[in-house]
Amino acid sequence: LRKIGIESISVVGDTRYDKVLEKSRNLVPNSVIESFLDGRKAWVFGSTWEKDEAILIPLILKNCDQKVIIAPHVISEHKIDLLIKKLGQIAVRFTDYKGESVQVLILDTIGHLSDAYSYAELAYVGGGFSGKLHNILEPSVFGIPVIFGPKFTKFPEAERFMNLGIGFSVSSFAELEQTIIRTKSSYSVIHQRAFENVHSNSGAAQRICDHFISVYPN
Repeated sequence: LRKIGIESISVVGDTRYDKVLEKSRNLVPNSVIESFLDGRKAWVFGSTWEKDEAILIPLILKNCDQKVIIAPHVISEHKIDLLIKKLGQIAVRFTDYKGESVQVLILDTIGHLSDAYSYAELAYVGGGFSGKLHNILEPSVFGIPVIFGPKFTKFPEAERFMNLGIGFSVSSFAELEQTIIRTKSSYSVIHQRAFENVHSNSGAAQRICDHFISVYPN
């Protein structure tokens, strides 16, 4: 802005923090996810692309006792069928789930990913292999470690997460596996820092409203 001659600038923060906080406070229990988990916590892989799934699927197959929820970025019939084919009988669609005991629940719907993050012990957010990283604030509001791919330079919140030790970038299956092991040993610290980050960066929406009220009181 200053390069084009605009000097009257106020930095108030990122309103997305307010959005995820508000959403987290108004969650409704998801009966399908709760039945699938049966009191356990999940690894939630949100907004995944094919390059993300190339390292996530081997992880799932190797950790057969771990409950997993996948929300692919594309939920077309072809995409979901391809995921089912790669995972086999350990996976079921959200819309087909009838209470059976399976390892993987695939969200073939829109609007349930926030619900899923609230039941997670860690999250992987897709898009980081193509430079189109999806929303990492959404899972972090629940105080969980957030993992993503290597291309995140256009997303300053990702660098902040890494500096705080609450976000982790990986570029291979081996790095992903080692990162999960490390997060388990420092989970309580990550949990506290993630909560502090979200709450300390909230309030931008109110600051914007307060500014306009002070400038235009009538």
